Amino acid sequence: MRHCFAGTVAKQRRKNQRNVFIFLWGLYFSPISDTLEPMRFFVCSSRADGERLGGMMMARPVIGITPGFNGAVTANMTYINAIAAAGGAPLILPVLENEQAMAEVARVCDGVLFSGGGDINPLRYGEELLPGVGEMSAPRDAAEFLLMKCLQQMRQKPVLGICRGIQVMNVALGGTLYQDLRAQGAATLEHRQGSAYERPCHRVRVERGTLLHQILQKDVLEVNTSHHQAVKEVAPTLCAGAFATDGVIESVCSRDGRFFLGVQWHPECMAEQDADSQKLFRAFISACRYEG
Repeated sequence: MRHCFAGTVAKQRRKNQRNVFIFLWGLYFSPISDTLEPMRFFVCSSRADGERLGGMMMARPVIGITPGFNGAVTANMTYINAIAAAGGAPLILPVLENEQAMAEVARVCDGVLFSGGGDINPLRYGEELLPGVGEMSAPRDAAEFLLMKCLQQMRQKPVLGICRGIQVMNVALGGTLYQDLRAQGAATLEHRQGSAYERPCHRVRVERGTLLHQILQKDVLEVNTSHHQAVKEVAPTLCAGAFATDGVIESVCSRDGRFFLGVQWHPECMAEQDADSQKLFRAFISACRYEG
């Protein structure tokens, strides 16, 4: 493990100074954490808020969450609750097209969760509209791709993408999508379970040596599902990390080992009771605390 304790304390002291406004908002929950060492980051052992590290108070990392947008910003509480339960301070981000302002937003965050939602305009990955594409939001597309551009300039910032989020990650780095899995003959499973998202409905095979496998230490997962689009061509700097039994790509991660991880399912909906979902969020929060 390459992290120096003194360096960690110094970094945490800086974060305490920067994150004090989060405590004023009252987002102060008790984190639960396991001990892991996935790739280039590590998860420290269980520590309640208020416990001290090197004589100082541990701060919660600020986790930006991209919102839905239909003329107004919307946020699903399952993302907020999952981040808070894992030890983070959730912060719903604005929908902006001003690059300077977005860069400042990115700097405030220790990590960013790209949430689920509507479809990405296929022009962004070099295709024209095909039958089966659902609702799109030009302001949300513009804001999230701008945010991803800013984050790529701050490569130490951990990123977690969920559902639409994995698709934004892939397209932003040069990959493509299936516009509609059924219409394009790319799936034999039903990838929209319709309800009861707290329960799994199909399995995914996790590739060994990937970030997801390092975190969960499992070859097969049971996941929920709510999507009709998926990664088609993986971006050059990413690798596929998990597959459904029909071959649909269910996870991607960065080839360089940093925490840049996308999943096609919705772990936030299962996080209250599912141990694997909890481990995923804890690993993300830990990466944000020590790498962000």
